[in-house]
Amino acid sequence: MYDLVVIGGGPAGSSAARRAAQRGLKTLLLDKETFPRSKPCAGAVSRQALESLDFVLPHDVREKEITGLRICYRGGAIETHSDDPVAVTVTRSRFDDCLLGKAAEAGALVHTGEKVVAVEELEDHVVVRSGGDSYSGRYLVVGEGARAALGKNAGRTTRGKSVALSMVAETEAPNARIDERLPGLLEIHVDLFRMGYAWIFPHDGYYSIGLWGFASHLKDPKGTARSFLRRTGFPEGLHFRGHRMSTGTIVNPLATPRVLTVGDAAGFTDPLTGEGIFYAIRSGIIAADMAVEAAQAGGPLPAGRYESACRRDFANNFLYARAIARTVYRFPSFFYRILAGDEELFRMLLEVPAMKRPYRDYVIWILFRLLRAIPCRVKNPVSRRCV
Repeated sequence: MYDLVVIGGGPAGSSAARRAAQRGLKTLLLDKETFPRSKPCAGAVSRQALESLDFVLPHDVREKEITGLRICYRGGAIETHSDDPVAVTVTRSRFDDCLLGKAAEAGALVHTGEKVVAVEELEDHVVVRSGGDSYSGRYLVVGEGARAALGKNAGRTTRGKSVALSMVAETEAPNARIDERLPGLLEIHVDLFRMGYAWIFPHDGYYSIGLWGFASHLKDPKGTARSFLRRTGFPEGLHFRGHRMSTGTIVNPLATPRVLTVGDAAGFTDPLTGEGIFYAIRSGIIAADMAVEAAQAGGPLPAGRYESACRRDFANNFLYARAIARTVYRFPSFFYRILAGDEELFRMLLEVPAMKRPYRDYVIWILFRLLRAIPCRVKNPVSRRCV
């Protein structure tokens, strides 16, 4: 009998397993893939995500240090920079493998290449079946990614305004060329479709290129991707991989007396940026702490307090993030002009990845700045052309 069984070896599951093992729980982690495994992702890890780890991310996993943001709109571009790094880019196969290794290092038993086929929650334990094997645990953490959040068992479908679509491709390039084109910058384009953006992110020896946005507004994602490649000078034949995810609407139920849901499986994806790694790590740690508490008390999980802790820590911000997203993505021309004429407001956007304050404060602050800026709105901002 394990104290905790974790399904999923991504950032959420690995963080939960590491924390639980560190705190003395006999922990088993199962993942259907063999690591390192490929994971379609833009690959930007925010500063708040890095600070949530209890170890320094190794140098060979970190790729490009990000200090700035470039926003492109209808042939023009504006940029802003921070004095401190706001993110680093990573290759997800190496990043996830690193986190999984840290879980094993802490004492968690890790089984990869083992697909879970059934879960049964009983009064005092759970039974997890994978092929011909069966495991029992006092508690279960489900961190198997976005598919769980959209599955029938979680009450989710792939339709509706809360579902986002991400598509990503990669193309190799010399580092000198990458650093010249994107010197510490993330580049995003906000004029290809409503309620989302396209991106180019710098990595070690390659670019990641993709689209992220609400699925209901991406009617022709492949055509939009081809248009974006033509615009930015990349080969039109690049292969895009994608997946859908619930964003800003958490799974219900998020927790039961024996099961906690974390990360993308819980719907913990930022509806403004598509950020998921921070929420995965943080919810995994919270879930592990709740499992430790329950194990010490010899009773069920504090399901209500788990949800309250996640909401208090980060999930309540999704409401305000969605409000900002609706403003930015529905009125990109207006917002672009305001940012072009208000450097302070533009620089504030770089604080979002660091979460120096709740999104609620950003909404209030941005509304104040916008109302003050409207009378002196810049009609023709100075910008340079995106290439």
